Amino acid sequence: MTPFTDIYSFAITEITDYKVQKMISADINSYYKYMMSLLLKGKNIFSDCLQSLDYISQVENNVTIWYFVNTLTDSEKSILADIVTIGWFKQRIQDLLAWQGKISDPNFKDMNVEIKQKSDYLFKLYEQLSRDKETYFAEKDNFNKLDFFGGL
Repeated sequence: MTPFTDIYSFAITEITDYKVQKMISADINSYYKYMMSLLLKGKNIFSDCLQSLDYISQVENNVTIWYFVNTLTDSEKSILADIVTIGWFKQRIQDLLAWQGKISDPNFKDMNVEIKQKSDYLFKLYEQLSRDKETYFAEKDNFNKLDFFGGL
């Protein structure tokens, strides 16, 4: 089994957000719930994973721990972490868009530039995810698992 926290550990290396860092310091369980929401919302992006992404929970020391039922490879963890990062970054853009109408006109142009830059970066994150998935499917151990070659 693979704990969800393994995915969070991969993702947090890409997430630079003082709110998230503050959440980790103040209430680790709130951080876990937040990251879990990003993971579960986006896991369908990886519906073509060669292993089941079914999950379960277990209560340990009065704390609920979530696990994928399978032991995921580092490649699979990394792809899921990319998906979490994309979900987080999309929220940052949505926050900017929400503020856009509340900012005075002189600052509006600067915000449009920032939104454009962030949108461009989000596109690059999706491109990287696509490359990571291609690499994952091309890995020697995964190649023979593909439907076309008699797997799954």
